[in-house]
Amino acid sequence: MEKAWAKVKGNYLISQGGLVANGLRALTGIPVFMYNTIDIKNYSEADTLYETILAADSANYLMGAGTSGNGDNSEYNSCGIAMSHAYSILAAFTMTGTDGS
Repeated sequence: MEKAWAKVKGNYLISQGGLVANGLRALTGIPVFMYNTIDIKNYSEADTLYETILAADSANYLMGAGTSGNGDNSEYNSCGIAMSHAYSILAAFTMTGTDGS
C-alpha cells in the first residue's frame, strides 16, 4: 500500500516518507490507527498492544508496520530487520518455545 501511495503522490518524500498508514487511509478510505512502540514502557503496555493486534487480526483488518531509521534500508536492527522499511502484517499468533515459554 505504501508503495502504491508513493507512486500516486510521485515519490516517497512527497507521500510523507511512504508511511503505511498514509497509503491505507488514502487508497482504501478505511479508518487507520497508529501505535508507536517507542511509547511502550513496560510489559503490561506491550501486552495491551499485542492484544490489540490479535483483535485486529481476528477482525481481518489490514495491518502494516514500519521501522524507523535514517532512510537507508541497508541498515538492520539487532533482529536482522531492515530499518526505514515498511512491512505487511499477515497474521498475529503466539509462539511457544520448546521449553514451554
